[in-house]
Amino acid sequence: MELNELKFDDAKMDGVWVEYGDARFLIRSTQSKAYQRAVQREQKKYSPHEVRKNPEVQTKIAIEAAAVAIVVDFEGVTENGAPLENTLENRRKLMAAPALRDWIADQATDLSNFQQGGEEADSADLKSED
Repeated sequence: MELNELKFDDAKMDGVWVEYGDARFLIRSTQSKAYQRAVQREQKKYSPHEVRKNPEVQTKIAIEAAAVAIVVDFEGVTENGAPLENTLENRRKLMAAPALRDWIADQATDLSNFQQGGEEADSADLKSED
């Protein structure tokens, strides 16, 4: 294991493209300052008890923080057959879909997406599986 490969790649902290079916999303890490600020801003709207104990509040915080600070851009997403524009409201719609929200959260917490050598390691793993 190369220690330098575990460090975050500053260029990737602004976002990496990941594919989901026919669509792709430019996402930031949950380690990004933008995401951490968004979560804090949303949590301030509720009591500490609600933040810890109320699943509905937790979901609202997750949707808003992801829409504001994790999903930077997207391509290949349609609504009623028309391409969906990258707006905050549309990112909220995307994050309201539980399966997509969970997948994006997984990608945003997958540190290998944002580390030096992360893509190269993934590519080497795929080649070794052939």
